[in-house]
Amino acid sequence: MGKSKKTPEYAKATYDTGGLFGSSTTDKSGTSYNPAGWMSSTMNTVGNNVNSTLNNMLSNDYSNDANFQAYQNQLNKTATQNYDTSVLSQLANRGLMRSSGLQAATNAFADTLAGQTTDLYDSYYNRQQNNLSNLLNTSNTLYNYLTGVNTGSQNNANNVNNFNLNQAQLNNQANAYNNALYGTLASSAAGIATSDIRLKKNIRPIGKINGINWYEFEYKEGYNLPNGKQIGVMAQEIEKIMPEAVIVINGIKHVDYNKLNKEREVA
Repeated sequence: MGKSKKTPEYAKATYDTGGLFGSSTTDKSGTSYNPAGWMSSTMNTVGNNVNSTLNNMLSNDYSNDANFQAYQNQLNKTATQNYDTSVLSQLANRGLMRSSGLQAATNAFADTLAGQTTDLYDSYYNRQQNNLSNLLNTSNTLYNYLTGVNTGSQNNANNVNNFNLNQAQLNNQANAYNNALYGTLASSAAGIATSDIRLKKNIRPIGKINGINWYEFEYKEGYNLPNGKQIGVMAQEIEKIMPEAVIVINGIKHVDYNKLNKEREVA
């Protein structure tokens, strides 16, 4: 009879991409991910830029944004040049520097400038929106890498667990079959008993009967054998002097006490 196996603990497994996308470990406590260095730095950059981009978009305050100020300064410079060229110079050439003509031309130019300024704000907002979209796409890509690596370690752990569980089930099924076989033998031949010294503990000699050693002992746990103190012989000793009285069942030695033709009592 074989010893029954307990259900194996959840296995620990690792999935490693060789530093490309990091590594992941799964055990009974869960799954942990160890990112590659470039992934950590990229994610930190993405996080910082997402925060600043959102703040700029929500606050509508571009006064502290260097890029926007550069666009604004260029627009102002161009507007000044255009005003001198398209308004003042043309009015002077036509002799229309009177206040009414100047005012009308200035108003028209102001409207154009206002439209260009609005376009500048819209363009800047769209650039921020595109920047945010790119950052989020990068974040999603990193998350997909993380998920893929974690799935790898989880699959590895599940494969090991399934193998271990199947092995334990096969072992226990074999033990159940062996126990059933032993029970059948025992019921049909009550004189046959498990006498293998490998399955016994706390062995103590108590005497001899017709030259055969008898012992007091206990069976080891896990073999579905009787509990408490037992009295009997050792199969390994009997097979040396009466091998026909020893029966081997699935590698475990038994003794047919009927063949010993002796009473089970201490001399």
